[in-house]
Amino acid sequence: MSEPPVNLEGQRLNLTIERVVPGGAGLSRRAGQLTFVEGGMTGDELEVRIIRDRNSYLEAVVERVLTPSPFRREQPEVCPHAARGECGGCNWAAVSLPSSRDLKEGLLFDALTRVGKFAPGSLPPIAFFESPFHYRLRSRFHLDGLNRLGFLAPRSNDVFSLESCEVLSHTLLSRVTALRNQLGKHALPGGELTLLEDREGGAAVADFVLVSPPGDPEGLVADLRENLNGIILRTPNGPPIITSGQLGVTIRAGGAEFFASAGSFFQANRFLLDAFLQEVRRALLEGLAGFAAREGLDLFAGAGFLTLPLLEVCKHVVAVEPAPSSSRDLVKNLESLGRRTNSKGRAVTATAEAFLACRKMSLDAVDAVICDPPRAGLGPVVKKALLGLAPRVLVYVSCDPATLARDLKDLGRGFELRSLTLLDLFPGTHHVETIALLVPRPRVAQPRVARAR
Repeated sequence: MSEPPVNLEGQRLNLTIERVVPGGAGLSRRAGQLTFVEGGMTGDELEVRIIRDRNSYLEAVVERVLTPSPFRREQPEVCPHAARGECGGCNWAAVSLPSSRDLKEGLLFDALTRVGKFAPGSLPPIAFFESPFHYRLRSRFHLDGLNRLGFLAPRSNDVFSLESCEVLSHTLLSRVTALRNQLGKHALPGGELTLLEDREGGAAVADFVLVSPPGDPEGLVADLRENLNGIILRTPNGPPIITSGQLGVTIRAGGAEFFASAGSFFQANRFLLDAFLQEVRRALLEGLAGFAAREGLDLFAGAGFLTLPLLEVCKHVVAVEPAPSSSRDLVKNLESLGRRTNSKGRAVTATAEAFLACRKMSLDAVDAVICDPPRAGLGPVVKKALLGLAPRVLVYVSCDPATLARDLKDLGRGFELRSLTLLDLFPGTHHVETIALLVPRPRVAQPRVARAR
């Protein structure tokens, strides 16, 4: 009778990291067993501590760097909160900015070849747009009953109270510090605070969701308004308790202005907004190749950021977004963007699946489609509909290489991949944004079968 395997949780091992994998962990093999090391970089030699033994694989954290990877920053340059394991806002805080390109291109290449089954030689060159730190103009923070306001600690629900941060804009960080001081005057049980500021950091609004109503909501809002231009105070799934001041901010990008509320989805990197729009424009124009497009469709439209390039190339655009706050902003933005582009945009409040299944409008002649789905990617209904529509150009924007690769494999029955762009929207983390240009595959003419006379 064989003995049960020894559980390795808590043990320390010396490992070498082969590569980083989706999710951001470093992969190592020891006697054939896979170990995923949080914070491990390609080429690292590490002493690690096993935190979970899953039988088929191990999960570990870095205890000591024995020989650093060439992708690592010098230790004094690393955010001390991340280095000490206090703050979980950045899982790649130790990666040097110049190294981000190689690592993130590697994540995309791995996903496309392993999950998407693309032959390595068939992939187009990858364009890459880097970003400096202090990029975030939008972020969500946790508040606990001890008045700690910040990001969660790694692998924990404990809140780390931010005093310094290299991903938040300087103005956003100063607001977090000031708001925490104001919150200290009120005994609050906890909640989530989403802050959004304009690109210059001059104005900011908040969506504050408390786990239970505060004892003095008017006093709380009055204190917070000292550092905010507007705030919505509410409880989970409930109507606003108080709405005070302006509902959103104006964000200028790509030669246009967008209205965005704190509760709406809007891209968070203030440095790459222009590049983002320009790359989507380039993809649309390349895919259309001079064709005069009339009908456009924007799925998962958010507040309408990526609807702008569609309005610039199409006469009529339908933008689909289910979230109430984003949908309200979308309506407002389509009005102003339509006047700017002389095109007509219509907002539909629905999920992409419900809209495509309902087919209340004629979708038989859609020329251009943009889709920017959440991390889960496209569902079967959406992929089937896109294959049926066969637009002249499909621009797929993805925040997850693995689901992008899966969806490109499924869409490959009708589309071919023409170009890839990576935007490093979240330096300090493994997250990356990909813009994929897809065009229809040439239809193969079917041989005619002679009929018997």
